[in-house]
Amino acid sequence: MSAPNEIIYMDAVLRPNQSLSQRGFAIVMAVVGGVSFLTGIAFISMGAIPVIGFFGLDALAF
Repeated sequence: MSAPNEIIYMDAVLRPNQSLSQRGFAIVMAVVGGVSFLTGIAFISMGAIPVIGFFGLDALAF
């Protein structure tokens, strides 16, 4: 492996990130959808009606 007098600065095993489970994905999408919906409702109450469409597109892109 290595010589006895060689200094090892870092000894790590690299592994890929684990993907999100189906339950975790559902939770994340529910939070994103809820925040987008509530923010869109706030903008509608202020009179900026087209903004909710952009929040929907943002949630869809996410």
